[in-house]
Amino acid sequence: MNISELSEILKSNQHETDTYDFKERWENTNSELLKDILSFANTAHHKDCYLIYGIDDSKHVVGITDEDKKVLCQLLLVIPFIKLSNPLRLGNFF
Repeated sequence: MNISELSEILKSNQHETDTYDFKERWENTNSELLKDILSFANTAHHKDCYLIYGIDDSKHVVGITDEDKKVLCQLLLVIPFIKLSNPLRLGNFF
């Protein structure tokens, strides 16, 4: 997903789907993240799926805290080493 694709999603009437999920903030629990990843992994399609942080359920951009940025950056370092049948691809927003 690139910036223009995200912009189109935010302008559309469609809310969360089986390919993207808005997260207002980091939940501070690995179980919540794992639940979100597994729900995408269990979809019937093989499209790319996205957890989009810093956007609330009404599609308002609220941003993320500096602490959330640190946690998400740490995840970006770990995720490539997780072995899945359908590998995770990381977005290019950082």
